Amino acid sequence: MRKAETTTMAAVTVTQYSSTLLSILSYSFCSGTMLILNKVLTLHISPGFIGVLQFAATSCIVLTLSACSLIKLDSFANPTTNPLTIGYFKYSILFLIGVYSNMKALEASNVDTVIVFRSSTPLLVCALDTMLMGRAYPEPRSMLAMALMAVGALSYVASDAAFALNGLSAYFWVTVYFFAISVEMIFGKMLTRDLKCELGTSVLLTNIITLPFMATLSRATGEEWSLAPLQENPTYMVTLFLSCVVGTGIGFSAWWCRSLLSSTSFTVVGIVNKVLTVLINIMLWDKHASAWGTCSLVMCLAGGAMYRQAPLVEGKNITTVDNTAISTTVMKEAADPARAKQDREEGEMLLQNYDGSDGNACNAVKTV
Repeated sequence: MRKAETTTMAAVTVTQYSSTLLSILSYSFCSGTMLILNKVLTLHISPGFIGVLQFAATSCIVLTLSACSLIKLDSFANPTTNPLTIGYFKYSILFLIGVYSNMKALEASNVDTVIVFRSSTPLLVCALDTMLMGRAYPEPRSMLAMALMAVGALSYVASDAAFALNGLSAYFWVTVYFFAISVEMIFGKMLTRDLKCELGTSVLLTNIITLPFMATLSRATGEEWSLAPLQENPTYMVTLFLSCVVGTGIGFSAWWCRSLLSSTSFTVVGIVNKVLTVLINIMLWDKHASAWGTCSLVMCLAGGAMYRQAPLVEGKNITTVDNTAISTTVMKEAADPARAKQDREEGEMLLQNYDGSDGNACNAVKTV
């Protein structure tokens, strides 16, 4: 009996691990290539127009997949009062600011600069995690990792020619991007924790709500909507098509990955996968960071890889998506009482199965 239960637990653990790994790999590929694709596009057409095309394409793809019964979407009764639409409306505002500032930063800066600021986001996300998400303070290793990120970022700024020429104004859009994406990471985790829905629903709501806001912002700032610059070279049209496909992929993989990881862990994954972006950037353009700047960038990425997520503090109040406070213990029970009960039963079973003589006993209990 115990052997069968242990085998079942092992199978569940392997399945969860495989799902998490696949979500990380798919998100890493999409995120790592999307930055390069958008950089190429911003050289030819306006940032807001790119966002409009990508949001529209993703919305159409999701609706088409749903019509073909390939994915499921939740029904939306009373959308103006539905907690799901209200929650994603709030998130879409942050998403809009993050995407637009990212596009503007790519237009004004090189890819390396954007990655450095992106790599520094755990500095703020960690603080927000502790204040709002019930996390403990970082352990010494994570503090060292954040120090490494901070030193790397400062070192990069010191070597950046754009900063030497234009001062802090050179970093306006990447600074906006830094704060927007940091808050977005926290609120996005709140959504996946507090409001359960189909994966396709998360992708559709994010894109279809953001679309009119991005269109309005783009037109209000006087951006030109024209594909003529891309039509001069078929390669650019292919790049736009790929950005729409990858944009849809990053929508699905990001929400999938976010639902399986903590907000800071998800942020760190988004940093580490930028190694692929750096390699592609070096191969494609000569307008990237200097050797010193690249070393500083690697330092930021190394700090991100070293960071280890702090655990939840039992009994600590956390903030929910509707801005109410609740204990972490109560939240765990309320969010998934069956899972909470299963965790307790599995923990008790593991303690019964292992007498402490096996060196893996402690690790097994910690895994639960």
